[in-house]
Amino acid sequence: MRLGNTTLISPTSGIGKQIAAILKPLESHGNIQIEQSGCGNIEAYLHRFDLLWHLNDRGSLECRNLNVEVDPNQDIGTWTGLTNKLVVRDPRFRDFGMERSILVPVGDVVVVRKGHHVQVNINPPSGNRQRYLAYRVNHGLRRLDEPDQFGAWYKAYLHAVTSFVEPDHFTGYTGTEEALRILQKKYFHSRKHSLIYAPGSNESPVSSGRPSTVHRRAAIHNALFQNTVTNRSIEDDRVYAARDTKASMNKDRMHCVYEIATYVKKRPSHINVMQDLPAIVQGWSNVSYFRKRCCLDHTAELVTLQWGDAWGALYDLCRKEKESFYRVQFSLCAIAIGKFGSWDVDGPIVRACVVIFSSDSFRRLDPPSGIHSYHSQRGFRSSQSKLKKALRKAFDERKLPPMPRGQKGRTEKSWKTKQKNDCDSDIENLASSIHQQWPAKNFVEPECAAWRYLDRKEAVRNCQELWTDWNKNAILLIHLQEVEIELAKVHTDGNQTPLQEIDQGEEDDDGKTGEGESSANEHALFVPPSLSDVLCRKTPDAIEYDPEHPTRLISPPRRKKTQKKHPEVERVIGYFSCATDQLSNQYAASMSSSLASYEMQNRPLFHNEPPMVLEFLIRDVEKMRSNYQAWFETVCTHLTFDKDPLGILELAGLTPRKTFTAFMELLVDGAMQWKDHVVNLVQALKQVQRCERLLRLHIKGDYQKLWEEVQNEGLDDDCYGQHPQWMLLEIEQDLWIRQSQGRVAIEMIRRCNSSGPNTVLQFPMGQGKSSVIIPMLLTALADGHRLARVVVLKPLLQQSLEQLRRSFGGILNRKLYYFPFSRSFCLDSSAIESLQTFFQECMADRGVAIALPEEILSLKLLTQDCQSMPRTKAATDLIRLENWLGRHTYDVYDESDEILDPRSQLIYPVGASRLLDDSCE
Repeated sequence: MRLGNTTLISPTSGIGKQIAAILKPLESHGNIQIEQSGCGNIEAYLHRFDLLWHLNDRGSLECRNLNVEVDPNQDIGTWTGLTNKLVVRDPRFRDFGMERSILVPVGDVVVVRKGHHVQVNINPPSGNRQRYLAYRVNHGLRRLDEPDQFGAWYKAYLHAVTSFVEPDHFTGYTGTEEALRILQKKYFHSRKHSLIYAPGSNESPVSSGRPSTVHRRAAIHNALFQNTVTNRSIEDDRVYAARDTKASMNKDRMHCVYEIATYVKKRPSHINVMQDLPAIVQGWSNVSYFRKRCCLDHTAELVTLQWGDAWGALYDLCRKEKESFYRVQFSLCAIAIGKFGSWDVDGPIVRACVVIFSSDSFRRLDPPSGIHSYHSQRGFRSSQSKLKKALRKAFDERKLPPMPRGQKGRTEKSWKTKQKNDCDSDIENLASSIHQQWPAKNFVEPECAAWRYLDRKEAVRNCQELWTDWNKNAILLIHLQEVEIELAKVHTDGNQTPLQEIDQGEEDDDGKTGEGESSANEHALFVPPSLSDVLCRKTPDAIEYDPEHPTRLISPPRRKKTQKKHPEVERVIGYFSCATDQLSNQYAASMSSSLASYEMQNRPLFHNEPPMVLEFLIRDVEKMRSNYQAWFETVCTHLTFDKDPLGILELAGLTPRKTFTAFMELLVDGAMQWKDHVVNLVQALKQVQRCERLLRLHIKGDYQKLWEEVQNEGLDDDCYGQHPQWMLLEIEQDLWIRQSQGRVAIEMIRRCNSSGPNTVLQFPMGQGKSSVIIPMLLTALADGHRLARVVVLKPLLQQSLEQLRRSFGGILNRKLYYFPFSRSFCLDSSAIESLQTFFQECMADRGVAIALPEEILSLKLLTQDCQSMPRTKAATDLIRLENWLGRHTYDVYDESDEILDPRSQLIYPVGASRLLDDSCE
């Protein structure tokens, strides 16, 4: 199909199939429009995602919207099994392994089993517009950076459903561990106070005993920080009932599991096993998976296992896997969990599996070869009754002869009864004739008139199916009888269990068992140690840190001190100088002084050339990466344990993961004796990030920012010694704090610590006030003894929340608190007490409060109203709350010029309304 110079390419063509296969993780081939322009360019348009791809000169699909191309290496080391992910990269950094991202559609997640792992598919909802999320691959922190709050929830979910028993190569954690780490971040538990109800209402939601629409709306507003998650309510939360907690443990189930585990370990010579194995097998609908692999590696399948479906696989597992002790023990214990409700019936079968595992005599008892499944319910030999049922299914009523005319005294009903009796007699004769041929391999069709009322082909087919199953089952019966003989050698009718044997054997010197101690520790749960606990047990060794330094960068050339004229500015200065008023003359003098300082300043002159060649930067990146990896491995090596009890836990995989993010979190709250080693590790990563930033700016051709980055020497060691968390802020935001930013933050912190007057400092626009300095201040002020509160303008609320999420939602792990307030609220004592608890929790948890200026003023005005009214308990509590906030709160104003402007102050009328003089009514 052609339209002008554009040709529509079919998705079933050769090139169409290749493009559809590449973009399949995002969109199905039916929703991809592939076109070829008149100049030969091939484009693929994903209408529902609004993404336009084209085939570039290198033969890769490149997205015009995102300026990325499809990465040939689709492996990222995590989210294994997720089919709907497309790994892309910036085409400018294809040779450096940088700037990689993952595109994932948003939709219903479907998880299916696939071998030893899972396959996760995402089915986008129907509609003309679909949403996708772009996750940036952060190689330094070994994580995926989400675009927004909903992306963080979605990322945790995908980590959970793609989890495997082994940790992911990229993150260093299993999918479940990574999901829990994400969900346990304090930012996900950020609070928005639920004191939101209709103005004028006399009922406070805090004191209301019924769930109201206001409560539900408050719960939705409480998800302000995950505003893309819609329709969340209190009823959506469910408490997960853990199966093996102290309160929910079932003693019968524990007894069954412990019994089987002990049997597998002890391999007793006599045990109570099942008897009459052929009769038990015949009670199952079928027996399958002999010499055919069956998935017995998933707990869910083992717990819900049906004996007939997996008996063959269990038999082969137990008799062949003699050295796979733990696998057999785990499989049989999982089966015991699912069968404990019918343990009297299923327990002997599980014990029989233990005997098959323990005895070597079953190795030679191979099941019949060439047969994978049996219909055991049909029996092990010919049955005349089952033959009659099979023949009766082939009865054809149309073959019954009609009643002859002229027969007196006979009705049609009696005639049909006689014919059916004749048919039953024929079926009886046929079944007897066939049955007498057993145990022949095949039966011979009897040649008689007994087939007259039957569909002969169907009848023979039904009988042949039975005959084939009986022959197969007869072979199985021989095998089952051999197994039964071996089981009978170890069978005992005793009811003593291994649990009782151990209890009898664990007697102390006085002949008494430790029953009291056993009962006290019966439900003791083991809690693996955290990394902080491990470091407290391990004394750090002296490690010589020899940091690698990048190639010394040349300084940018400086502008010469010249008296260059600026006629436009001088014209303005001359205008104010000629004025007669004193203010204009002062303004002219100030401008003249500023111009002179500007002209004499020794400023750097930025050229259109980079400070160093690209090869040096590439070499520095590789050198810094190697240094960081070597230092990380050195720290991990010094955390190994040999004969210590922690060494046993390490061999069992119960010690915490040794990852870079786990070490960095120790700077927030952890083992301070390892602080120097962790600081050196952070410094090594900072060097890696800086070299990568320089390389990124060089490749992009942004030489002015490259010169600025070269000039940035960062903060000195004294600043990091007083505020080590500022290093984590630099790592989180991938930057170096400039000395000018550090001077402003330290000066404001110094004045706050000295309880001096309020401070207003001016800083040039675009130099990192909101993104760098304010997070630095909040990190230092929120120390558990002060309430750090940032005040922002209402139009900037969402932007500020997202900026604070990026700063505090990762390694720093701080919680955000937001309290919307209006002067129209009606507060009672319980609501004020709730507010007091809200602010105290924020201060104690070292959280960050965010507020709007009108909300702060509303609370103050409401307090002043209470002072002018008769004192009540609620008014006294509100005044006490306002005084507490005045003593403990440190406000940081963003855009203070606008917030402190008189136009931003709240004005409320007080008293009864009245007409002005000379006004019309």
